[in-house]
Order: sequence, then C-alpha cells, then structure tokens
Amino acid sequence: MLKTERLILRPWQENDAERLYELAKHPEVGPPAGWPPHTSVEHSREIIRNVLMVAETYAVCQKDGRVVGCAGLKRKGYTDMTDREDECELGYWVGKPFWGQGLIPEAARELLRHAFEDLHMRAVWCGYYDGNEKSHRVQQKLGFVYHHTAHNLDVTLLNEKRTGHISLLTKRQWEWIQKWKAEENIAYIHGWDFSHIEGRYTEETDFPWDYRKVIGEYLTPETKLLDVDTGGGEFLLSLGHPYENTAATENYAPNVKLCKEALIPIGIDFRQADGTGALPYPDDSFDMVINRHGDFNPREIYRVLKKGGMFVSQQVGAENDRELVELLCGDVPMPFPQQYADTVGEQFLNVGFSVLRKEECFRPIRFYDVGALVWFARVIPWEFPNFSVNTHLESLRNAQRILEDKGCIDGKTHRFLLVTRKT
Repeated sequence: MLKTERLILRPWQENDAERLYELAKHPEVGPPAGWPPHTSVEHSREIIRNVLMVAETYAVCQKDGRVVGCAGLKRKGYTDMTDREDECELGYWVGKPFWGQGLIPEAARELLRHAFEDLHMRAVWCGYYDGNEKSHRVQQKLGFVYHHTAHNLDVTLLNEKRTGHISLLTKRQWEWIQKWKAEENIAYIHGWDFSHIEGRYTEETDFPWDYRKVIGEYLTPETKLLDVDTGGGEFLLSLGHPYENTAATENYAPNVKLCKEALIPIGIDFRQADGTGALPYPDDSFDMVINRHGDFNPREIYRVLKKGGMFVSQQVGAENDRELVELLCGDVPMPFPQQYADTVGEQFLNVGFSVLRKEECFRPIRFYDVGALVWFARVIPWEFPNFSVNTHLESLRNAQRILEDKGCIDGKTHRFLLVTRKT
C-alpha cells in the first residue's frame, strides 16, 4: 500500500467490481487508453481477476476509501516498452468525475518514488496514443522526456492501429526534479540573506563605486539618517550609526517582524511603511535618506529631507538577471522597466533635487547548481513571474544541460548609483 496527501494506492480486490464498473463504463475513459468501456459489473470483476490483480497495479482511492481510478507499474513480461529488469512502464487512468483535480499526477509521483527508491528502477517509460492530450499533460507534469513515436501500433482490444508517443524518465532525471522541488519548498528569504546558496553561485560586486563608502562621504555621527525599505535592517546596522539618530521603514511583513525584533529594542525609530507611498515622518526630519535595492518616492524623500539633505541610493536596474529570467521563463516583461540611472535621475531632478553622481554597471552572476537557481527564482518572484518546478521542467532541464556543458549558468546583474541633494 502506498499513500499520498490525498490518496491511498492499494491492491485491487474483487469487491471493487461495482465501483470499477461505474467508472470504467464511461466511453471517454477507456478508449483513449486503448481499452473498451466495461459492459457490466461481471465484466469489471473479470478484469480485476485477470488484469488488475497483479503486482504493482493499484486501485487509486481517496482517503475515504472511494476508488477513483487505477495506476501501476508494468515490469518485464507485462510491457512491450522494455525488456530490462530494471525498467518498467507507468500506466494510469482516472474516472471522469475526478478529471481536473490532479489526482493522477499525485498518484503517479508516488509510484515514481516507489519505482526508483523501493524497486531500484533505472528508468520508467510511459506513453500515450495520438490525440490523448490529457495523458500527455500528465507526463509533462511528471517530468517525462519525449523519446520516440511509434506508428501503426496494434490496439488489439479495440481492433485498431494507432500512433503512440513514448516518453522516458531516468532515475537521474527524477533525482534532479526531487532536488529542485526540495529547493522550491524551502525558498524563503530572511531579510535579504542569500547565504542558503553560498558556494553554489557567485555574484560579482566589484562595482565602479563602493556604496558604503559613498554614504560615508556624507555621514557624520550627528546626521539624522533614514533608511527606506531597510529589509531586515542588516545593511543599516552594519553602518554603525548612532541608534538615536537612525530611523528605518519597511513594509514586507516577514521583514517588518525582523525589524521590530532587531531595531526597535535598540532605539532605532522603525515604522512600517511602503517605500512608494507616504513616509510616516514630518517634513524636514532628516539630513540623509538612503535606499539600497528598495522602492522609493522622490516627492516623499524630498519632503522629509532638510534643505541640503542627501539621498544616496544603490538600485537594481531594469535588466537585472534578464538572461536567467529568459532561460527559465521566456520573454516575460521587465518588472521595473523605468529602472535606469538616467530615467530615475530625471525623476529626482523634476521634484527639486540636484544630481551629484549617477553611475550604472552590469556584472556577471553565475550559478553552479540548478537547485540554487530554483531557490533564487522563487525568492524573487517579481523577476521570475509564475515560476515553479512543475510548470517549468523543460526550462530547468535545459539549464541542467547548459550547466553540464559549460560548468556554470551565466547571467548579468544590473546596478546603478544615484546621489542627489535637496536644493
């Protein structure tokens, strides 16, 4: 017996005949898979005795015991797809009332785990007949890779000839998918901390400027300092500025919690706020506002700065990680197409700032592990929209091929520096 979150996979029993007949008599269930609709309860009982009551063929049941379909592994002697002892064929079907609920992919994933981990298979085959797109989609979701097409196949139970499309999933490919899903499941960022993938990627940060030093050129212990979109406060705290002269805002809920725990107890004036909206401080409150890779509102920054006050920001540019995004997600729109030094500089000029410094650069980013790239893509969903392992398996396999061919997966980061003064 095998179990999943919603299902139990157990051996077929003769007393399942009535339920099997209810599901298998429907004309849209059996014929696409190559067998005729069942004609009676007794017919279904015969099928159970002679076909389904074999090793590794399971009734797929909901947790309440109700049978919804069938799934199994056909080993040597029961499949024409392989004659190896360490390979098998995956087969499945589900009753029409249960279509579209993801039950068969869920059952099949457990069968694949069983095949590779318990039965020590090296590969699992699967096929579908021309036109059976439902089965094709299931195989795509499971990670099967197209192998070949066979023409003029005898479908003896229906006295037909059909075209079949055959796919293969090796143990190595399955293991990749499990690793990628494990990274997907733990993709969470604490503050702005990428230490989880340390050693599995590199990001060159030898920018033409040193953001910390640029801030230091204008910062004195007496400076009233505000950090907008502080993240978890990590960079702000690293500046070592007197806490009584320090304030910060953040709006992302997990980071707000971190800031309340780390900043407020030591005397930093932390307030929850969206960087693009109104800042919760009076006019002319600060000598300097900083912002590292966060949102900002030029008018609000102008309002809370004293005359002559400084805004110093290092920003992520519009083209950040685009090669990686295109590799995984294709040609999706840039999330922040205005993020160029000239464009943002113009926004600050328009509200009354003078621009003292404006620089832009691109630097390499490299991944040495596809799992690290999965984690990275999941923690910055605004760059990798709707990305998931299940929906982007082909892209991930392509990334794996690139990694094995070149030793790394290359991209570019995009950064710019802006230093302005309120006039």
